Parts: sequence; structure tokens; C-alpha cells
Amino acid sequence: MSSDRAPIMFAPMQDAVHETTCRAFRAALSLCHPVTPALPLGRLLNNLDRYALQGTFYVYPAVAIERAKLLRTAAIAGHELGNGALTGLADENGLLLLEDDALLEEEFAETERFLSEVLRSSGPRSFCYPLPAMVEVRAGAALAEMTQRHGAAIVENVASRRFRFGRGSAHGRNDPRDLVPLALRTVPVPESEPETAILLAEEAVEAGAWTILSFQCARNRARGPLVEAHERLCGRLDSLRRSVLVGGVQEVGSALLDGKLRLGG
Repeated sequence: MSSDRAPIMFAPMQDAVHETTCRAFRAALSLCHPVTPALPLGRLLNNLDRYALQGTFYVYPAVAIERAKLLRTAAIAGHELGNGALTGLADENGLLLLEDDALLEEEFAETERFLSEVLRSSGPRSFCYPLPAMVEVRAGAALAEMTQRHGAAIVENVASRRFRFGRGSAHGRNDPRDLVPLALRTVPVPESEPETAILLAEEAVEAGAWTILSFQCARNRARGPLVEAHERLCGRLDSLRRSVLVGGVQEVGSALLDGKLRLGG
């Protein structure tokens, strides 16, 4: 049986962000997963559902079409299916191959149609900007600067008309007192060292901020270690449920901006 055919355990997600009054948590985490051909989608969904945690999966139609049935199941289970149009238009270094506003808007719209009509995922969702490659510190910094310049133009001209939240290209945590909703910072989990995910999460909790952990998977040989580290992380977050909110990017961001969620302390 392939990993993408693993049975899904349906479970309710945390309901704190649905409350009409403000709820307080020490910190918030969002686990996001750009859907790539190598991503062990079924096994990651099982990890999340086993512990009743909600994740965000960024979808690009050309990659996701072969996994439509499983992604429909993810939507039914309450996971956020985000718009991954920009990640599908980036090269291996995280730089966009398409910069025309009209064409970018068309890609966003086509991905939205795929999400709603094929995957049957409705409601508001976030989008994600490609993360720059960080192979070398100097090269990574240059790529980050370039992608941020491109991203600023895209946010201003295209994304702001359609989305409220976007996972940006810059690395770091998000201060709830000073959110930049369309360019949220991200903490990537290194594909070569997925076991660091728990340490990154614990550092995020100590910081008392909103941290978006991004799980990248570009190589098939990285699947096993990624699944194991992801499962351990989900178990750890389950033990912190009373003090740490785990939710999708759109869900946590909306709760913070709408005054339904307070972090720190």
C-alpha cells in the first residue's frame, strides 16, 4: 500500500479560533506543507488527524491533480488547502519565472477554480510565496532580497485583491502586535534535518509569537525521516494543547487580526 493511500482518521480540529470571545495562548503554530510530487501527503495527514491538529497544504494544480482524491479528503477533515500558484511558477532557487501581473492573476484564478471545483475546498484561504533556496548564506541572502522585491510588487498589484494572508519569503516568526498579513514570515524545517522540527517548535513557543513551520520535500529519499519527525512533532504539540494553538495560516491570522486570539504571557 502506498503512503498516499493510507487511511485518514477524521478528527475535529481545535475550536479556540471559532470562539466569539478572545482566547489566550502562550504561542501559535501553523504547520504548512507545499504539495510536491515527493511529499508523503497521506502519511502527514494521518499524523495531523491522529492528534486532531489542523495543517495548511499549498496546492498547485499541475502537481496536485494526481492526488485530488486525497486532497478532497483533507479538505473535508478541516485542513486548509492554500493557493500555491506562485510556488508552481518558481525555479529551484525560489525565484519566479513569471512576473507579468495579468498572467499571475490568471494563475491565481486558475488555482482557485481547481481548489473549489476539483478539490471542493471552499471559504477564504491563504497563498504562499516561494521560499528562496538557502544553500549558501551569501547566495541565500541575495535570493531572499530578490524574492522579497518581487513579492512586494505581487502583493501590491495582484494578491491583495484576492487574499487576506500570504506566507512570504522572509524567514522568522510573526509578532502578533506587528503582523504583515500578506508577507508572513516562515521558519523552514530543513529537508536534510527534519528532526530539528521539535526544537524549532519549542523555540517558537518560548518566543510567544506565531510561527509558521514549513515542511519542504523535494526528494523521495527524504520522505521517511520527514514523516517520523513530523509525527513526533504532532505528538509534542498535542501535549502542549492547553498553551499552544495549532491552526491553519488563514485561521490563526484571522483570529489574531479580528481580536479573537491573544498570544504571550
